[in-house]
Amino acid sequence: MNFKTKEKKMRKRMIETIFFKLIALLGIFQFVNLFTVDNANSANFFKQLSLIIKQNKKIVDRYALQSPIVDPALASVMDIKLREMNTFNMSKTQNMITRKVKWVNGASIYQNHLNTNTTKGDQNKDNSNNELKIFTADELQILKQLAKDEKIFVEPFFYTQEQIESGIENGMFDNSFIRALKNKIEKLENIDNGTNETLGDVEATENSNGQSDICPQLNEIQDVQKLNNQNQKLSNQLTKLNSMLEKIQIRKEKSMFPENVYLRSKQQNFTGNFLYCLGSDNKIYVKPNLNRGNNNRFQKGGEWEKNDDVYIKNNPGNRDGWNLHDGTGGPTLPDGEKIVEFDVQGEIVVALTNKGNFHLYKPNNKKLPTAWNTRSLGVPHGVLKIPKEDVVGWSFSIGLANEGKEWRRRTKEFMHDDDIVGYFKDSKQDKQIYFGFTPTVYVLLKNGSIVFWDTGLAPEFTRGILIPMENGFKAENISTAGSTIFVSGKDKDGKNVMYTRMFDYEINGTPTHNLTYDQVKASSNKNNSQKIYSLYTERSALLDGWKKHQSITTAPETGHINEKNNQAAISGLSKISIHTTGLGDDNRELRVVGVNSRGEMGFYHKKISEDEWLFNSFSAAEIKKSLILSSLYKNTFSYPYIKSDSTISSSELLKDYPQGTISGVAKLGDLAEDIKVEMQNFNIFQTPDQPSTIKITTKSGKTIDLKMRTSDEWSLTTLSKSNPQLIGKSEGTPKVLKCTLDISEEYLNSNDNEVKVVIDIFRKYHLKSNAFSLIANNEKIEIDSHADLKMRFKREDNDKSIYTDMIDRPELIVNENDDLKTVEKKMIANQEMLARISDEQSEVNSKSKNIKNALLWSSIYAVSKLVNSVVSPVSFITANNNVSAKDDKSNFVNMVKTVVDNSSRISSAYAKLNIKQLFKNRKSNKVDEAEELLKNRISKYQEKYNNGDLQ
Repeated sequence: MNFKTKEKKMRKRMIETIFFKLIALLGIFQFVNLFTVDNANSANFFKQLSLIIKQNKKIVDRYALQSPIVDPALASVMDIKLREMNTFNMSKTQNMITRKVKWVNGASIYQNHLNTNTTKGDQNKDNSNNELKIFTADELQILKQLAKDEKIFVEPFFYTQEQIESGIENGMFDNSFIRALKNKIEKLENIDNGTNETLGDVEATENSNGQSDICPQLNEIQDVQKLNNQNQKLSNQLTKLNSMLEKIQIRKEKSMFPENVYLRSKQQNFTGNFLYCLGSDNKIYVKPNLNRGNNNRFQKGGEWEKNDDVYIKNNPGNRDGWNLHDGTGGPTLPDGEKIVEFDVQGEIVVALTNKGNFHLYKPNNKKLPTAWNTRSLGVPHGVLKIPKEDVVGWSFSIGLANEGKEWRRRTKEFMHDDDIVGYFKDSKQDKQIYFGFTPTVYVLLKNGSIVFWDTGLAPEFTRGILIPMENGFKAENISTAGSTIFVSGKDKDGKNVMYTRMFDYEINGTPTHNLTYDQVKASSNKNNSQKIYSLYTERSALLDGWKKHQSITTAPETGHINEKNNQAAISGLSKISIHTTGLGDDNRELRVVGVNSRGEMGFYHKKISEDEWLFNSFSAAEIKKSLILSSLYKNTFSYPYIKSDSTISSSELLKDYPQGTISGVAKLGDLAEDIKVEMQNFNIFQTPDQPSTIKITTKSGKTIDLKMRTSDEWSLTTLSKSNPQLIGKSEGTPKVLKCTLDISEEYLNSNDNEVKVVIDIFRKYHLKSNAFSLIANNEKIEIDSHADLKMRFKREDNDKSIYTDMIDRPELIVNENDDLKTVEKKMIANQEMLARISDEQSEVNSKSKNIKNALLWSSIYAVSKLVNSVVSPVSFITANNNVSAKDDKSNFVNMVKTVVDNSSRISSAYAKLNIKQLFKNRKSNKVDEAEELLKNRISKYQEKYNNGDLQ
């Protein structure tokens, strides 16, 4: 028996075990329920249960190669019985069952319950949607009957009774109801009174129990009296149906669901296939994006449903309306946790909860069914949390190839062509590089940086880039798509400004990528400009920086915007959006909310490569739902982070380290004492297009400026899960980078002996990729060549502690007007802040973590040196870099050599860092000061509270 056969049998046995345990569990529940439910219902339950058990073998065989999926009839019964037994604490059991049960189509037993318990749960409904509850009881019955006839509640997803009640009230099925009502009205209007055709009577009457019911079918019309009665009845029915149709069309304007979505935001979004909306119930809803040619397709567990015309005609369902995403509306969350924001691209969804946790839905994986993932994000696995402090905004993006690794993921057959960008251009603009798969979450922070996380990185936000430095720019908004970042804000003159740039971790360069600063080597064959090169081919390490876009300072009524149009200025860039429109860098569209000269609201838009903007205006209803958001969202969301309105200028983040030394070079000699070395304009989040400067002053006073280009270094270990703003600070963990020197031709070719002596020390490192490793914080920088050259820089750390702002927040400070209850709350808040600081510092100074990491990196260093001794002799074997992306195997040797070369440098730097952290064993003075201040404040507030003296 081979391994696969054994695996299939084990999975089948596991499914059988789970199935029978569920049945046994239900049996026990029903036995208890015999004392609270009449015997007739109990007998019916066991009858249904026995039928399900007989079908068990067939079901298990059918789903043996999939994850546990229970028969829909059993799923229905479980849902109904669990909700009926409200006298028991079923939360844990119900959560367990929910995880194991996948709702599937065609649950016939559940349809028998559609007309029962119509008022169940009404007492717990949210009163904020009262204005949407516009139907009488008999009208609701008519809607339910129409929905049953057209299978609205079953297709494309299977809905629970609670979801149906809620969906009818909040407008989820409105489009389908409008279609059904129009069809019914048309059918009634076209009745041939002389035929024997019978129709379902939709007029509601009162039955013996006082409940609304549907009248029986009309009898054959045999005489004039019956004909007159029938005509009157039809007239009444048409009047009722037309009244309901008018109600529901008016109600659509008040519903939380927009008819269309024009901008990507954290409450509404769109892809090539779907429109997305976060409801006031904190659930995610989807609707086919017919603007892009989506033929009413839906996902079920990551699979496309049937899509042929015959299937859609016979199973109309709620296809033209909003549906809960994947039938659930999001991940299964514990009590008290709910989705407050989300973003989506290419049907990959990232949801953020009020607890600060990110949840990922990745349906392009081959492994099915798709499940939401929370606890195994990144490498190594863990939970991803949004930074706690001063978040301006966040956004999700994917850079995605249209083929490659088909054995792992689905791309072309699952995602819309508009969402697949395929390739990007390097900075030379003459080499197209094949994309990998780079889902990335970007977070814009108040401190002028954009931190990010890629699914292949540790689950933390310890990597970042700086916002544009030009003219004191302060970013206020962020939107991303196709690995392209779009930010807007104001410069120091208060002028609205917008920038874009492409950036993700693979564009920046991972340990497997062969990047060079030599632009001649990076250049490709100009005669073959259409070729798409492998991600592992030798390419430019220099990145394109931020591109400034023409400001929207004018607002014509229609047409193009240019400098000659000077009619009316918009009030501000309150909302921005970017989305992909196909392959390559230029297939992005930018959108910005604004008004024109007539006061009409809408959005400006243009392709990213174009200069001029166009304007689209919209109706008040569309503006309310798609641009400004409905008032239904007011006070619904509690953000899991401290929200800021704008950033500080990133130029304020650049620091000088004036105290520098050079050592390790034998020929340096007395020159080490004769020159002055300092680092200028340095920050840990600079990219290669934003160089720092090593300034060297000779004995005679000549100055030599060497550009130092830095980029992030990959790490296998997590650095800071609590607060990424601790990275690179004296209170936290230093940052490891890789860097090289870029020496200008002026110095390389200088005939000045004094300059030439200095340059000769650095000449061999000129444009050498990964020439140095760099470890830095805001106190000092250590640069090592791993050969002979070492540089050290220091500065007087007069920066304000990151804890200063945290402990001086208004919610921690007692005011004169605060009552005793408020003082008590603020005392508790101060105690929680003290505990948080202590926990974060314990993580930074954790002996066990630093020992483990030091041993890990030291072992990798030893292995990489050993492997390098084997690889180096065959380094003359080089791959042909001018190959198609489809032939990545030819780059394998280059990739291996790059990894081995890089791993030695990386592991050496991180081993050194963790060993230093291990013996550091001290807190920063800033931490001690913050803790002492909090302790004194808490003591003072406690005394006031005890004495009742709040003055």
